[in-house]
Formats: sequence, structure tokens, C-alpha cells
Amino acid sequence: MLHFYAEDAADDASPTLFFSPVSAPVAGPESPVDERDADDLAAEERRGQVALGNRDLVAAEQHFRRALQLRQRCGGVARLGLPQAFGRLGVVAVYRGDLDHAKALFELGLELARALRPSLGVEDATLLHNLGFIARRRGQLQEAESCFVGALAIKVRVLGWAHASVATTLTSHGSVLLRQRRAAEALAHLERALLIFERCSGEAGPGLALVLMARGEAHLLLGQRDAAERSFVDALAVVASMPAPAALLVRGHFLLARARWPRDPAAARASALEARRRALDDRRGHPARVRVIDEWLAAHPAPAS
Repeated sequence: MLHFYAEDAADDASPTLFFSPVSAPVAGPESPVDERDADDLAAEERRGQVALGNRDLVAAEQHFRRALQLRQRCGGVARLGLPQAFGRLGVVAVYRGDLDHAKALFELGLELARALRPSLGVEDATLLHNLGFIARRRGQLQEAESCFVGALAIKVRVLGWAHASVATTLTSHGSVLLRQRRAAEALAHLERALLIFERCSGEAGPGLALVLMARGEAHLLLGQRDAAERSFVDALAVVASMPAPAALLVRGHFLLARARWPRDPAAARASALEARRRALDDRRGHPARVRVIDEWLAAHPAPAS
């Protein structure tokens, strides 16, 4: 399952948006699809995917709308992909910051999926996951939890537990539990997600870094600072091994600072200053994060020499 991390749409860089992979409709005897239309549809969805990856939202929306129109025109088997077509437009809306429109598109996609098939599949679970993402952004934690539980149930039914997509939804569910200060429950989810990532992916990636950071936050809430520090150090090692958004680095270094205080004040302040430097060096500037870091540094002065 291809997914885009919503660091440009999320303030804390922890939740994820899922993005359904593109696929051309397969013609069948009951609902033939013109071969040229099928090729055009697949091409438009691929171009939209590339444009979204490059944050060219205008181009992404244009391509996804053309693909949606082709699916509506083709009918038959092509219509089975309509829920995901609306979902792709919903992802564009999230990156634009229009959460109301995004939510409406995800809900429309889910409604269509329920009408088109006897039971929801993995791609339909992405719509539920993304509704959970929006609810979490808005602080609607019970609604977010309900969405993630629903998405997880579908994925486990179809894929089993041993799949990275399952681990990502477990991580998002764990992040909601953390927001509710249900640290022990969150830690259980995150430990399971980590085990799945390590067994299934075989390589470092943003999902692994995010679950390690969230696991460290759970340890912090439980007062387990040494375990938290180890988890944050591991997360930063993963981030250092790949091209990563600045938000992940900023968040990782600042979490490490919190874990190191008060046992090692000098190292804690050094981590916080590194987080601040990386935030300012990024083109986005991250003013909200810098403000939080500055407040933390003011409240945790360097020890007198």
C-alpha cells in the first residue's frame, strides 16, 4: 500500500495519510472497458500520484479529476475504483488544509464502497484511516479511535497481522491513545506495530521512525526515561539513514531533549538546540515548533558551572 506522510499537513508529523495505489480497470465479460480508456485512466492516476508526491497540488487535482471522470464514463468494472478516486482528491484537499472538503470526499468514497461491494476491502480501509487522521487533527479523539479501530479490523481480516499497512494503522491508533494519556494501552499497540515493521518491511522507513518516536513518548508518559531515550535515539538513527522531512528530525531531537532532562541537563539542552537549528534551517521555518522549543529552553536553563 503506497502512502504519503502528511508532514506538510500535520503540525506534529506523527499521523499518516494513506494514498491508494493506482491500477487500471480489468475488463471482464460482464462490463467491458475500452482498452484506450483503461490506459488513459491508469496514466492520469499515475501522473496525479507523481504530482502529489512533488506537492504540485494543482496538477495532482487536475489529473485525479480527469481519472474520476473516466471512471464515471467507463462504468462497469472501472466504477469499482470510484471510492479511491474520491479518496485521492480528499488527500489533495488535506494537503491544501481544507479538512471539511477532505472529510466530505473520504465519507463519499466510503459510502460508495459500501454500496458497490458486499464487504469493505483494504483500499476502503484507507478511507476510514484518513477520516481518523482528520478527526485526530481536530482533537476529536474518540471519533479518531473509532475510525482507526475500524480500519484495523478490515486490514487484519484481509491481510492478517503481518503487513506494514497494519502496523501503520496501529501506530496511528497508538498516537490517539497517547493524546488521551492512555500510555500503557498505547505502548502495547506500538510494540506490536514495531514488531510488524521489523519483520515485514526489512528496511528503515518513515513508518519505523514514527513508531519508535511514539513508543518513546509512551515510555515518557510512564516515567521510563531511559527506555524513552533509547527509543528516540533509535528513531533518529532510522531518520538519518534516509531522506526525511525536517519535521521528523525536529520532533525526534526535541523528544530526546525531554527524555534526557533532568538526568543529563547539558545533553538535553544540546538536543533541544539541535531541534531548533534544524527547524530554522528548513525552508518552512516551523515557527510553532521553534516557539515551543524556546519555551522549553527558557524553563530548563543550563546548570551553573
